[in-house]
Amino acid sequence: MELDSKKVVERVKYWRKDEGKSCSQGTLMGIGEVAGLDLEELELLASGFSGGIGATFEDGTCGGLTGAVMALGLLGKDNAMIKSMSKDLFNAFKAEYGAVTCGEISDKGKDKSPCVELCLFSANEVCKLLKDYDV
Repeated sequence: MELDSKKVVERVKYWRKDEGKSCSQGTLMGIGEVAGLDLEELELLASGFSGGIGATFEDGTCGGLTGAVMALGLLGKDNAMIKSMSKDLFNAFKAEYGAVTCGEISDKGKDKSPCVELCLFSANEVCKLLKDYDV
């Protein structure tokens, strides 16, 4: 499956920035919308991952990353492929930002200025991975 990364970025930005969805919701909904998935279900699915999983911030994984992993799970072909793509995404994210926890990235939720960029990075990586893995 090849998703148009420009459309994905546009929709992630819309859901995250314009509609105020959390990082996990905005990322998953933006990717899912372009892929033709049900947005209401995606919003609910991603809601528990907001703020580093249940607003734990300090200990939880970044919602932009978890939203992207959920998208890979919904769009991947099989368990082995999804795990491999998720590992590649995790490694790319960590290499880019030096951390994967919401608290480290956002100063325990006090500084959300990097959040939209993290969501867009994660969404772009999903587009690349789907293409590279020939999903």
